[in-house]
Amino acid sequence: MKGFLWIGFVLVITTWGSSQKISAQDPPPPPPPAIFKAPIPSELTSFTSADGTFEAVFPGKPNVDKAAGTDVVAESTYFSRNGARTSVTVLIFPTDLEPMKEGFLRNYKAKFLSDGKTTIEAERDDENGGRPYKEFNIKNGYIYEIRRIFIVKSRLFEIKTSATNWHIIGEETKRSFFKEAERFLASFKILK
Repeated sequence: MKGFLWIGFVLVITTWGSSQKISAQDPPPPPPPAIFKAPIPSELTSFTSADGTFEAVFPGKPNVDKAAGTDVVAESTYFSRNGARTSVTVLIFPTDLEPMKEGFLRNYKAKFLSDGKTTIEAERDDENGGRPYKEFNIKNGYIYEIRRIFIVKSRLFEIKTSATNWHIIGEETKRSFFKEAERFLASFKILK
């Protein structure tokens, strides 16, 4: 009789345990990774800064953040979506940066390389609308980024476009990113 009770007890516990597993919900799967997708033409949004210093065509309606320090005023205009971010950041300094341009660009480059994880894939000098700029193609972990830096008098314009999860996106998506990046970067114009 004790044997039947023991077997009955084991069956009850086993049945209860398996019913608990069936009724318990598994956690939801993680969301899929954010993967770059180029905007469609109707999403493109022309933007002119409030002070009239630049214009650009963003891949959607941008947000604007402003901050002021003791010596520098910063305004960042940006749009994020689908594993990508585009931005124009304007830093206004109390002094003319043009005479210090080469040293300033060396320090700028050293600053973003200082984390030890960032590598420069390409670097070049070019111009847009007669204004010279320095361009960096940068890889930092899973992010690929293109930055253009313009220095005009006391203003530094940093134009960036980036895609995340670079390590898992295919060649076709990378080509689409470069095409969209060039469209955005070429749309940027300094007005004054």
